[in-house]
Amino acid sequence: MSYLKRFVLGSAQFSGTYGISNNKKLSFQEVNEIIKYSFEKGIRDIEVCSSYGESQFKIIQVIKKKNLKKKINTIYKISKIHKNTFKLYNTLKKISNLKAIFSHSSNFYFSKKFQNFIKNLDKRKIKIGVSIYEVSEIEILLNSKVKPNIIQVPYNIFNQKFDQKILLRKLKKHKVQIQVRSIFNQGLIFLSNQDIKSKFPKNFKFLIKFKKKLKKFNENLFNISIKLPLSKSYFKKILIGVTCLKHIDDISNIKSNKINKVLINQIHNLKFNNSNISDPRKW
Repeated sequence: MSYLKRFVLGSAQFSGTYGISNNKKLSFQEVNEIIKYSFEKGIRDIEVCSSYGESQFKIIQVIKKKNLKKKINTIYKISKIHKNTFKLYNTLKKISNLKAIFSHSSNFYFSKKFQNFIKNLDKRKIKIGVSIYEVSEIEILLNSKVKPNIIQVPYNIFNQKFDQKILLRKLKKHKVQIQVRSIFNQGLIFLSNQDIKSKFPKNFKFLIKFKKKLKKFNENLFNISIKLPLSKSYFKKILIGVTCLKHIDDISNIKSNKINKVLINQIHNLKFNNSNISDPRKW
């Protein structure tokens, strides 16, 4: 499927029990199989993060072992830089087909350490990106002397605040690409009704009601979570986190990104401002 090339395979799940619905730590063999299978299905980008422990080295080993060095594009996300940058540079040398370096936050992006670090990179080959949480951060980034090439934002059914025409026009004007992450809201969509009631008792009725509404349109939370960002051509890349081969199959089995007009209007008009659900940092 050609649309699979818009996906970036995330690696947070490779380092431990990341996400509200994930309680299983993946083995090296499972990581191996997920990366290989994702490539076979058509995914050509992978994100590696320095803060996800040993997962970055697992990924490097798998890519090397499967002879995917020139076939998979790598995005490397950094959350901090120690005084001695030799180790970091050494890690980057091991990464094949490095296409972008991301800062894990706008605060770190503007730090002297990060800006000094990226000065030594070949900007013709490597794009510079930043991962953000709030709309207000975009204005600050666009007005700065060190504009990024890419901005990565959270986007899902419960958090559509970055899908604004004025905002998107500004990014296009400044030739800044926009990517999305957290499309599954860190696993919330995979929770059973019982778990939803347990973890979000105050919003239980709203979430269950919404799931029932989707069912009437022959949809579910997983499909809509994929289709929604796919239907927006201005989101150039979509970061996904999976914990098994079935998730990749489920994604590749979605034949169309079209959503019923009535349903898409209801989703866009969703009056959901409770940050206790839309912002995983508050869980």
